[in-house]
Amino acid sequence: DTTTGFGPEMINMIGGYTNGTYWVTVVNYSQWYPAGASGDTKQNQQWDVADVQLRVYDAEGLAFQMQAAQPATAPTALSPATPVAGCGAGGASDWQQCELWQAFKFTISGSGPAGRVYTPVNTYVNWQDATGTYDNNKCNLNGF
Repeated sequence: DTTTGFGPEMINMIGGYTNGTYWVTVVNYSQWYPAGASGDTKQNQQWDVADVQLRVYDAEGLAFQMQAAQPATAPTALSPATPVAGCGAGGASDWQQCELWQAFKFTISGSGPAGRVYTPVNTYVNWQDATGTYDNNKCNLNGF
């Protein structure tokens, strides 16, 4: 896991997972801070500029992959905040500066590759604070 530079970000799915649906949400940590506070600007840490890609491997190799891309629906903000410029104020094409990317979900029913189904979700949101200030409570996804 890394919060500076480039990945790899890693989650190990080695046995022990109960059948069910799991959601994979990615946080753009650079978007936690107002421009300049972390040494980066929101513009150079946008999802598309950073070329964020997810790859899932299993014992047989690459099982699923996707890249951060424009969503089909406009980004939102977790209540009570409203969409802001760079994340939803301009509609579906205004997604690059959102703080959270709900990338995909996967369903486990049984064992082995045949027991896993990966479904792209590709939605984006901002956290509750739309002030641009640092928020220590960013782990509260509040229903996302």
